Amino acid sequence: MLKLESVTKTFQLDENTTITPVNGVSLDVESGDMVIVVGRSGSGKTTLLNLAAGLVKPTSGRVTVNDRELSGMNDRELSRMRSQDIGFIFQFPSLLAALTILENVSLPSIFTPIAAMNHHRERAAELLGMVGLSDKMNVHPAQLSAGEQKRVVIARSLINNPGLVLADEPTSDLDQYTEAQIMDMICSINATGVTFLVVTHNRKLLPLAGAAYEMENGILKPVQAE
Repeated sequence: MLKLESVTKTFQLDENTTITPVNGVSLDVESGDMVIVVGRSGSGKTTLLNLAAGLVKPTSGRVTVNDRELSGMNDRELSRMRSQDIGFIFQFPSLLAALTILENVSLPSIFTPIAAMNHHRERAAELLGMVGLSDKMNVHPAQLSAGEQKRVVIARSLINNPGLVLADEPTSDLDQYTEAQIMDMICSINATGVTFLVVTHNRKLLPLAGAAYEMENGILKPVQAE
């Protein structure tokens, strides 16, 4: 489903300074996997996700999603791929304050045909029910707790039935009980066949991984789940 082959990403900060947040990384994520990458802030985890999504281009190496190399796709093809094949759980919810929860979850479906919009609103309502927020569909983000906002983001990531979900610190800033709820939800979705690549600083999540890795100074290495 997702394959990175000897991928390196270097950024030129100024004339004399470069950084390499991802350095020679190879990773093979099979359909249905739950892959967790742990690492401290600044270790390159988010850049790794951005490369996997085609949001940034590698300096060298290959990134392939569903047997298509991302470097061979134009911007329109990449946008379509991200809309249809990949769901995103961002570190910060990024919910639009002016929209209701139902509208926020439906938002990624605006890139689909207008004739399907009613279907996607029904799908959004179904997903909100799945994450336990049926009674909050018509409220706005400011009226939700941090844990509830995370659940909305999970529902939004699934609106277009992606095969792969990329999750950046999905349990950050949550108490222990809510963190467990969110990860139980993610594991339940993974059990239905949705593939997850999760990056986190939280080593307590490693036992949930089918495959676990640690990232440090841009280098990825396998670790034993704890």
